[in-house]
Amino acid sequence: MSMQTSQGRPTLFKTSIRDVGGGAATLYALNGGTRPRNPTVGDFLYDFSARTVSIYYTNEWKNVTISQINSRVFHPEGPKSMVAITTNALLYWMPSNQNNGRPPNRFDDIEALLKRFEDCVCSSEINVKIMEVVEVTAQEGLERPKRNAIEENFLEDSERNDRQSKRQRQTGRLDKEFESSRFLSSVGIPEGTGIVGWDAGFKTYLPFAGKGCLEDRETLLVTKLAQSRSSERSGSENCGPEPGSFAVRDLVVELELDPVLKNAGEYDEERVQSTWTQFTNQIRSLLRESTSVVVRGWTPEPRMTLSKKNLFNLFGDLGQRCQWLEGRLVASNRESEKIVDPHQTTTLKDFVDLMDSPQVCGNFLDSKDINPSRPWWIDPLIDSTTAWNQTLYLRLTQTSNKRNEPRLNVATQGPFFIPAATWSSQGWRLVTHPGFVTFPHHDCCGLCTYIVGNSGAKIWGIIRPKRNLCPTSCENLKTAFDQAAWPSQGKFFSNADVATVCLEEGDVMFQPPGVLHTVYTPVPSIFTGGYFFSYETLHLTRAVSSLLPVQHDESLTNDERPGFMRTLCRMLIALRYRSEPRKLGKRSLLSLLIMIIDWNRNQNIINRGNGNPTLLEARGEVTYASQCAQSILRWMKVDVDQARNYVDKSGPYYSGGEETIVLPAVPKNGKDPLFPSLGVL
Repeated sequence: MSMQTSQGRPTLFKTSIRDVGGGAATLYALNGGTRPRNPTVGDFLYDFSARTVSIYYTNEWKNVTISQINSRVFHPEGPKSMVAITTNALLYWMPSNQNNGRPPNRFDDIEALLKRFEDCVCSSEINVKIMEVVEVTAQEGLERPKRNAIEENFLEDSERNDRQSKRQRQTGRLDKEFESSRFLSSVGIPEGTGIVGWDAGFKTYLPFAGKGCLEDRETLLVTKLAQSRSSERSGSENCGPEPGSFAVRDLVVELELDPVLKNAGEYDEERVQSTWTQFTNQIRSLLRESTSVVVRGWTPEPRMTLSKKNLFNLFGDLGQRCQWLEGRLVASNRESEKIVDPHQTTTLKDFVDLMDSPQVCGNFLDSKDINPSRPWWIDPLIDSTTAWNQTLYLRLTQTSNKRNEPRLNVATQGPFFIPAATWSSQGWRLVTHPGFVTFPHHDCCGLCTYIVGNSGAKIWGIIRPKRNLCPTSCENLKTAFDQAAWPSQGKFFSNADVATVCLEEGDVMFQPPGVLHTVYTPVPSIFTGGYFFSYETLHLTRAVSSLLPVQHDESLTNDERPGFMRTLCRMLIALRYRSEPRKLGKRSLLSLLIMIIDWNRNQNIINRGNGNPTLLEARGEVTYASQCAQSILRWMKVDVDQARNYVDKSGPYYSGGEETIVLPAVPKNGKDPLFPSLGVL
């Protein structure tokens, strides 16, 4: 066996060690760059930049997840040998049996190999763990080898993970036919529906809602998605063949949930808190660059299977009203002179009963879930909810005195009114029939989105205008999005780079504001999710908020959420609470200040509805938040025009930039240098 590493340039080093069982194999470690040109069966490849693992089969590289590695992956030919991976991903082989009469290879030169390896990469990013080989006698055979303590713990962890996770691709099986056919369920699929193979290696049925239409956009879209690069296959490859195309990892990155967060009860508090902070900060840094993040390896609790008994416990009585979108009507309306409302209203029970019908293709898009059971470890990312929690005691209203001069009133009884959508947007459920296609769009109001796979699967297509079409300011963003999302001369994505990622049970996806995406649901599915604002992505929020409706019947955004600006005001006001220094991206912070100052200057909002308590609160919040924004600009020694110029000329719209601002902690004497004239809240 030999080990190589490449970082987009010729091999840095190669160290050979005597082969163990089953034929020669090579472990390639890359930091970006290209795959080896002449691999042999059984070779492993790990890309540090994209955190992807591949095994070379007869004629192709086969992607596997870190969870599969933890579940034991064996050499595809020859006697079994085990490969494992540490938390930060250093692969190693370990022979799991030996019956050829030779003494086991002790890897005499492993220390030298690892030392050379560490010299070529950042050792602070790698955890090296060496396992002793397992000695097996001939009488014990191949099935029950003696295990040392380290291997015993490793296998017990793997078996526990296997029991906890029902996702088929995490079972550790690498059988090609099993992997590729896991979504070929005929439930709800008409006979004769075609099958398409995806870049990730699996197959699905094609959508059927557009069958019979002169232009079957659903099939055209899914066929194009299936040909697009997948994050499962490789993160380092480019989305397109053109020079300068975005890499897959620019659009989406896969992370494995840290074992410390998977099993927090087994670790001390300090270890959990440190890991928690590092993991969420890693997600924040990716979202800041408009990169979607998929976290693998979480186990949803409770499980949401598509049984009526389970849905009754989760949703309540299934006789409740259910308004859903009928995909066949969406398709037929494109070519019909008489438009039929594609929204259908039934009971939830009837919608679930229709799941098996090949005559219906529905999506229950926005079931409310105001108390979402999201993964506990994502809470630090949900900055908007945290800001509301910190400021919920405040009531800020603006009235006029006898001279008709505005007067700000600050009280501590809490707001009179908060729009219902402010709460309902934090949690929702999606129940979807097989074959449903959601066409390209971005989510509303410049919000981030989190999505959790509970049952079934959804294939996300993440879309970005080609690099040479990406504007640096908001001015031309609408045109770029419009061209990227809609077909040109009958072809999808002629002006865009696209990457796909498949979400299944236990997968958690974070999507930054303004990310164009399209979704295909190949099998009956339940997903949950919610919207939120993040302090790290407010430059994207501002960019998306500037968009006007596109020039098409279909809208490029889904739903509008009234009151979202009040949430941004609360986020700015919450920055007054700083027991420790707070570091924020400069482009994102200035974007927040500009949005609020501009809103405050909008006389149509500020001067209407005098006496309406709801509008009085909205006016009070934006007035006070605008005062806070102006105060921060003075502290930064920047005026509004300079701030706007900086935001608009700090690179492509999707980039958060490299500069940061550190807001100092509030001194013990309470005299805040950021808000010297605003008193104490």
